[in-house]
Amino acid sequence: FWKGFPLQGIDDDIWWYYTLSSAYYWSLLFNQVTEERKKDFWMMCVHHLVTLGLIYLSWLGNFTRVGSVVILLHDFADVFLEMSKLFIYMKHDRGSKIGFTLFTGVWILTRIIIYPCHILRSV
Repeated sequence: FWKGFPLQGIDDDIWWYYTLSSAYYWSLLFNQVTEERKKDFWMMCVHHLVTLGLIYLSWLGNFTRVGSVVILLHDFADVFLEMSKLFIYMKHDRGSKIGFTLFTGVWILTRIIIYPCHILRSV
């Protein structure tokens, strides 16, 4: 992460990854505001705004190497959460339980083990 810091160049792949990640969170925020409000409306709005702020601050501070890994680790488990929700909408109980179990395992691995032990330690 830190070789050559703070004079690290930004690869095209990282530029695209940051652009797509920020666009994704902008779309989540926009979707949150335009759809029917749920109980966690304000909490999710704050969550998306803070996430966007962290993405932009890591870009401005040239922390894109570590920032891209943090984004990846935090978003990876969401795939399984969305899969579980999809199965719930399809009324497929077994699929939703498997999806949520995978989500929980991946979430623990990425956010409780890898993130603090490898990423925060290097920071």
